[in-house]
Amino acid sequence: MRDSCNDLNYKHEYQVVFIEPNDGSHVFGLQIGSPFTYPTGSLPVANAQSLRILARDLTVVFETSFTRDQWHNFAVQVDWDAITLGVYYSKGPMLLSPTSRKAVLNKGLVAGPDGQGDFHFGVLKVSTTLLTENMTKQPR
Repeated sequence: MRDSCNDLNYKHEYQVVFIEPNDGSHVFGLQIGSPFTYPTGSLPVANAQSLRILARDLTVVFETSFTRDQWHNFAVQVDWDAITLGVYYSKGPMLLSPTSRKAVLNKGLVAGPDGQGDFHFGVLKVSTTLLTENMTKQPR
């Protein structure tokens, strides 16, 4: 839930949920904020205040506004054999519904157990600073 009193710094990228195989890529990811582009892009990006489900190749599979004071519910269905993703979504107490009629091909993913990895749930904040800058001095 997006908190009205303690909002995020949308100049940063936040990775909230992802599965990470051994090659360091992500099977899928839930992202908020500005993707790490420093110094090539202006920050924050236009859709920084959106929740985005990304496929392995960083294609946006689903996107919705990250509205204040409202729960956002997700389920991501990974078919390891067909190499597809399906996304389900709802707000508040509503039941999850599919966001599309068909699953999306997850390009580059390895089928079966070799493509699987570690499931991460948390908030990974990707800095927008150069290595010479002090990240602790940046606003939240």
